[in-house]
Amino acid sequence: MIGFRIHLRRILGRGHVDPNARRSFGSRSRWRGVLAALLVSLSSGPNASADIVIGPWTFDDDAFADDATQLEDGLLSLWCATDLDDALTGFSPEKQIVNIGFGDHANHFQLDFLDLMAVNAKGADLVFFNAQFSTDSYEIAVRPVGDTFTEFIAYYADDFISTGEDTCEEAANGTIYGLAFDLDDFGLSPGTLVDAIQFRALDLPDQPFAEGDPVMAAVLSQGCTPTDDDGEPDCNDSNPCTTDECVDGVCRSLPVDCSDFDDLCNTASCDPNGADGNCDVLTPLPDGTSCDDGDACNGSETCLGGTCQAGTPLGCDDNNLCTDDDCHPVAGCVNIPVGCNDEDACTEDGCDSDTGCTHQDIECPKGQVCDPASGECVEDQDPCECVNGRVTLCHIPQGNRANARTITVGCAARDRHLAHGDACGPCEDGDG
Repeated sequence: MIGFRIHLRRILGRGHVDPNARRSFGSRSRWRGVLAALLVSLSSGPNASADIVIGPWTFDDDAFADDATQLEDGLLSLWCATDLDDALTGFSPEKQIVNIGFGDHANHFQLDFLDLMAVNAKGADLVFFNAQFSTDSYEIAVRPVGDTFTEFIAYYADDFISTGEDTCEEAANGTIYGLAFDLDDFGLSPGTLVDAIQFRALDLPDQPFAEGDPVMAAVLSQGCTPTDDDGEPDCNDSNPCTTDECVDGVCRSLPVDCSDFDDLCNTASCDPNGADGNCDVLTPLPDGTSCDDGDACNGSETCLGGTCQAGTPLGCDDNNLCTDDDCHPVAGCVNIPVGCNDEDACTEDGCDSDTGCTHQDIECPKGQVCDPASGECVEDQDPCECVNGRVTLCHIPQGNRANARTITVGCAARDRHLAHGDACGPCEDGDG
């Protein structure tokens, strides 16, 4: 009999054993459900964790809410329960509160899950139970661990399904209905843990007075394995554009990475209607987006309708003959000064932007000449002066000046050549 009481406590939830259990469960169908769950528990041995079955759902015995809070002032109508916790926490199908949101009744409650938190896994993650005496709709919000509550989401009476179980004996014709909802509804990421929910009855146009009869709420037993019984991935969401995997018992579906298929003017994405998950959907970037090819010399390219349009090549001619004009792929136009050095020390080199390089002879004072080695003005040497016994002359044949030529003669012959019309120094252009 000791073993029987232990397992009965697991089934009833929170360790309560009602000495009038037969009366409080109210109907034979309710007893059949309890006894069926009890037999499952007993068949698993005295230390096994009891599974609780209600309607189409199976729960761990610690899956039900552990704490209940009334969040607004108002009337609280308890049926078959001593207080709010007794009515809404644990496995308590035979206890409830009624008429929330109706008249002066309170209409905002919170249930906390301390023993077993909900995890956003594959499929429905939580079940909220209501005694369906009339058409009851609710708003529900959830709280991710360490975060604030989400926005409320509306769930309507049609979303609830009958469990076939009766509720409190005071609720004459009350049948328990359950709402199984997915944490994806609240925009939560796979694997997100939730430790509390808030709920309130919902006013509708055809039901102007909100009224609800909540019974309890529980975390569904969720989990996954790398493969199912057929050897297929247990987490396959049938979406070719996701990569599905089971991580620590939680299904994760990550979008296929299409970034390798982007181009300068398009973003690649996966087509969920395709069969192979190829990244063959190209979405054009906004017109005017830069699609620069990295070469400054061919202009600035921009996107137009998903196509990269060529830019206008740079014009690097600065109309200055004193620069060499060029274009560098990174720096763009470069205008390099030209070199005008004629390597003649006796000229002054410069540049005119219109005519180019200039070479102006250095002018020396009278009696001086420019030294081609140094570019300095030095005293002019007498061209008739003998150097090392010889002298350079311009020989001009008589009657034939056109054939003048430069010769070098000994100093003794200098005067004779000069007498015949030769000139001191080398012949210059134009002689003859």
